[in-house]
Amino acid sequence: MKSDLPTLSAPATPLFDTLVVYGVGLLGGSVALAAKSRHVARHIVGMGRHAERLAAAQQAGVIDSYCIDPEQIPPQTDLFVAAAPVDRIAGVIREVIAALPANCLVTDVGSTKVELAASLADLTGEQGTIPFVGSHPIAGGDKAGFEHASGDLFIGRTCVICPDHVVESAVIKTERFWRALGMQIVRMSAQEHDEALATTSHLPHVAAAALAGILPDEWQIVTGAGFRDTSRVAMGPSELWVSILESNREPVVQSLERLKDQLGAFVQALKTNDSKKLLELLQAGEIRRKQLEIDES
Repeated sequence: MKSDLPTLSAPATPLFDTLVVYGVGLLGGSVALAAKSRHVARHIVGMGRHAERLAAAQQAGVIDSYCIDPEQIPPQTDLFVAAAPVDRIAGVIREVIAALPANCLVTDVGSTKVELAASLADLTGEQGTIPFVGSHPIAGGDKAGFEHASGDLFIGRTCVICPDHVVESAVIKTERFWRALGMQIVRMSAQEHDEALATTSHLPHVAAAALAGILPDEWQIVTGAGFRDTSRVAMGPSELWVSILESNREPVVQSLERLKDQLGAFVQALKTNDSKKLLELLQAGEIRRKQLEIDES
């Protein structure tokens, strides 16, 4: 795993001529706004399935223009970002590949990588026909749509780059893009990424959904900040999360098993009135959580 610190200075000249973002929602819209505000691309094109939504995004100033048909992709496009749900990214790339210039860099924003890499194995890699580099900008929110997008969403956040079987020049160019949006870069293999994110991202969503799911209606009035903060991510789009969890099934199951064991330790400590063990469990969590605050400072 390799990491570096973010740069907050915009490039003197645009890194790319034309950026096409497929899926102008929260993440895709934020990519477009960040690239525009930081002069990372000269022209930004939105792409997707719904012309009315793309027209609204253009009207709002999120994108400069839009297209629906791959045939309308500008010939000078030198960066294509697939910001579709994880179960659609491979299909999107296959749909547009014939219309992209030969030197166009292709990346994505998906939160799982192993399944995607396998789905595109015949097109990518060192002997492949497209320079595809898997990316996962770890940023987002619990609201969907370009209306909630922000050009500052990525500043100081981490972007995981998966360089598996990709030419180094394409990896470096992808890193320069995300770094120009204000992100710090971490290199991980697709397998390492999915195993890590199962615990750091996917498990928390399941845990939040489970916690929110057991709340009786009559107890809502007595929920405080602790419950609301802990369960906040459960408000994310459920359909989107089904595809994320299913595409990383085994690592998520393993993470859930570890959480189940940890919860079981709490249950046992309480059942046996083992105050010492209960304190140990609570302190372990306290120390680890405080460490996150130190690391971010």
